[in-house]
Amino acid sequence: MEYRDFTEADTECYIRDYNRYLNEGVLTEDKVRKALAKGDYFGSIAVENGKIAGYFTFIDGIVFTYPHKVLLEKVRNAAGSRHINTADSLLVIPEFRGRGVATGLADRNKKILKKRGQELFLTEIWIYPDGRCPAKGVYDGMGRVVWSETIPLFYSEAQKYGISCPLCGKTCRCGAYIQVIDVKE
Repeated sequence: MEYRDFTEADTECYIRDYNRYLNEGVLTEDKVRKALAKGDYFGSIAVENGKIAGYFTFIDGIVFTYPHKVLLEKVRNAAGSRHINTADSLLVIPEFRGRGVATGLADRNKKILKKRGQELFLTEIWIYPDGRCPAKGVYDGMGRVVWSETIPLFYSEAQKYGISCPLCGKTCRCGAYIQVIDVKE
């Protein structure tokens, strides 16, 4: 497996895969394109034999799938005066799952965050309707959790923002585990 930086040239494939496996919607595309144009989007891609196996990307600042004012304030309070980035996506293409791709991407991105002088990052991790939270273990290995909150039905209003869930469709029943992680430790 080869790991490399996410670049603007990866945008079209990334948005296609994001829409297919994560959240589909114009809001997602706009967010990614605007952040890339400003230089506020970074991360890594895993590639095997020329085929993309996974992505792990970050966006500068505190960014949720769609606006959550109360939660935004809680995260700001947890971060204090320290700058924070948001893990925008951790996605491993199904045929590559179970092969350590997510861990490889996480290890690489932890180094990138440290090199950039970043201390904290925010995660918004899906909790599927059946209670599974598959990405949590990967994030747990990236640093110390300084704040967290579990929110059932977190994505229930996604439809209002033109977003649909690949698991539930337009009426999402997924929850989220929100956490702020300190990568400096």
